[in-house]
Amino acid sequence: MAEDDLDFAEAMQGVKRLKADKVALRPPQVAKPKQPLSRLSAEAFTAFKSSSPATGLKTNQAAMQNEHGTQRLFFLRAGQQKKVLSRLMQAKFSGFDAQLDLHGMRQARAEQALQQFIEGSAQQGLRYLLIVHGKGQHSDGRAVLKDICAAQLPQHAAVLAFCSARQVDGGTGALYVQLSKAANA
Repeated sequence: MAEDDLDFAEAMQGVKRLKADKVALRPPQVAKPKQPLSRLSAEAFTAFKSSSPATGLKTNQAAMQNEHGTQRLFFLRAGQQKKVLSRLMQAKFSGFDAQLDLHGMRQARAEQALQQFIEGSAQQGLRYLLIVHGKGQHSDGRAVLKDICAAQLPQHAAVLAFCSARQVDGGTGALYVQLSKAANA
């Protein structure tokens, strides 16, 4: 042990002793993003939060909101609390259980794929889905696949809510979909 002590003393040569032996511990600083994540605009979200049943949110039809020249979709099944859609709009869930990309599909094929995807996901007990339909930039300016999603998704009993995705997940060219727990049985 004496050899270890000598090695230690030699290694510590020239090191100055600290005056205080207490260290102030601070919680780690989490870097905040410079810009908030792209979500539904504050105006659109406020309009949703303050909407009444007469605005279409409590009917079983998808509502559209124009935002910066693009249409954002949202839907809430009748009888569901607004917080279900609110959490979905804010992407407060832990990732997608499944994803469907409809890009490049013809209308009939997209309708069939969407039907099978929703039914299969519900049977497997999946809750959160991402459906990428695109913005219709290659369809003479009409978002055909988006219209199919807006028309078909409310018809599925398993669909509780859906809304346009955050920009990082496709923005107005994609939808977050939440399925019901009851449909998972």
